[in-house]
Amino acid sequence: MTRNTVRYYLHNLDGLKQEIADINADLEQYRAMSSEGFYVNNDPDPYKDCPDPSIIAPKGKVKPFTNRVVNFNPGHYSDHSSVEALAVVRADFIRRLEQELFDKKSIMAAINCVLYYLEGYDRQIDKQIIQLRYKEHLPWKVVSHKMPYIDRSNILLHDKKMVDEIISNYNVRIRLN
Repeated sequence: MTRNTVRYYLHNLDGLKQEIADINADLEQYRAMSSEGFYVNNDPDPYKDCPDPSIIAPKGKVKPFTNRVVNFNPGHYSDHSSVEALAVVRADFIRRLEQELFDKKSIMAAINCVLYYLEGYDRQIDKQIIQLRYKEHLPWKVVSHKMPYIDRSNILLHDKKMVDEIISNYNVRIRLN
């Protein structure tokens, strides 16, 4: 996590909340897909009455029988299963969505944790910086004019400290899981 990433999310807190809601909706949709929609033949030997493969398929370079999709080329059965491929793609997609959701929720929690502790008297400058820079989206020059009792370099230093707090809070959350 970089400082620029944190600043991006500070500027776009509503967008981050919307992304989390969208990912949750996508996950609900994919999890709701029934596993009964995948028909897989559980019979390990589809030809119990014919144990000799030469009766069904020509001799030579014949792939062993599998319980998957029929392949009409050299052998009778193929090693490829379209159902299995679809299930693996969906499972990978769900895993990626869950990881993205975890990352975004961790970022949101780290930001909210630091913003929550800005209520103290000694943190009023930080609270003003958050309000002016990240909620009202004012440039640094305007922020420094609205806070005349502190110079611009100190404002930037406070901002850097807040962003570093968010990054360290995020890193702690990532290590815990």
